[in-house]
Amino acid sequence: MTGNILPTNLEATRIIFGRTDGSVISDNLKLKENGEIFPALLNEAYWAIREGTLHFLNSKRETTTIFDKVVRDDEIIEYHGKFL
Repeated sequence: MTGNILPTNLEATRIIFGRTDGSVISDNLKLKENGEIFPALLNEAYWAIREGTLHFLNSKRETTTIFDKVVRDDEIIEYHGKFL
C-alpha cells in the first residue's frame, strides 16, 4: 500500500465498518487524531498505521484487523482486510 491511505479530514470522515458478508458492525465510526476509534467497539478501540497499512486495535492495542487493500474512488475510500 503506498501513498496517503487516510482521508485528509480524518475526524470529519464517517466510516462504515462491516464484514465481507455485507453485515454492518457500525455505520458511523470516527478515527480520531489521537488514535482512538469513536465510539469504541467491543473488539476495536484504537487505530494505527503499521508498516504502511491501517490496523484496528483492541483496548490492549493489539491488532484485530489489518486493512491491506485500499480502493479510492472520488470521495469514497474503501478499506478491505482480514479480522485476526
